[in-house]
Amino acid sequence: MVQFRDVISRGIKKVNMAITADERRFLRFWEDQRKGGRGSFLIAYGVGLFFLIYMGFVAIGLFSGFPFVKLLWLLLIGLISFCGSLVWSFYIWNSLQKRFKSIVKREVKLAIDKESRLTGDGH
Repeated sequence: MVQFRDVISRGIKKVNMAITADERRFLRFWEDQRKGGRGSFLIAYGVGLFFLIYMGFVAIGLFSGFPFVKLLWLLLIGLISFCGSLVWSFYIWNSLQKRFKSIVKREVKLAIDKESRLTGDGH
């Protein structure tokens, strides 16, 4: 089996490698996440990220001495946190989906290559 460090040291640009245990775990994890749908994923991650970002802004404001404890500032921080959490959630969904598709595409290609070698088609 070809190791990644061998590929880098030899300068080979493209090598078909078998799926790793981490990739198998990721595929199982992402299949479970996708069952719930994109909307529930974005809501769950969006809410969590909203609180993370909002509390981060509040902590920075408290430690910096910024006089933000006014309704307008708190609403502005909330709006920025909400928008940031939505963007971040969409980014997470898209990057995980892209990784999933690339792993599946690679596995399908490996299966086709293996089958063509066994049958002698020579694709």
